[in-house]
Amino acid sequence: MTIDDGPSIDMQQKLDLLIRKNIPCVWFCIGDFLEERPEVVKNAIRAGHHIGNHSYSHPGFSDISLTEAIAEIRKTDTIIQKLYDDSNVEWKHKFFRFPHGDKGDFLHGDLEKIPSEQGQLRKDAIQSYLKLLGYKQPNFSGVTN
Repeated sequence: MTIDDGPSIDMQQKLDLLIRKNIPCVWFCIGDFLEERPEVVKNAIRAGHHIGNHSYSHPGFSDISLTEAIAEIRKTDTIIQKLYDDSNVEWKHKFFRFPHGDKGDFLHGDLEKIPSEQGQLRKDAIQSYLKLLGYKQPNFSGVTN
């Protein structure tokens, strides 16, 4: 299971339910929320759940520059690493989910979301940066609807 836009105010209740039902989860978390609610995230880490990077402030990646996109990823990466360190758990699986599903490959601010060559170059650069940091695509083999 994956949950986006965490950690929410009610994350502990959701976490408790998932633990009772023995349901593993990847929580894709927003960096500024991680700073507001670190303890519940450490509870999830210690319970064996995975914390994924969902950027620092949840922008559309087509609406920001490459420099801003890298900063969004890096800042949240640093926060997550500290939470794993504080939990005495190794961060083995680094996953990233783009906010709004926007991988940065569209024209800046284009409401119709028309792919552009510049956008594709930005997307490729973002993907290369994620790979450099050790992010991988989750393996969802065996997962059904």
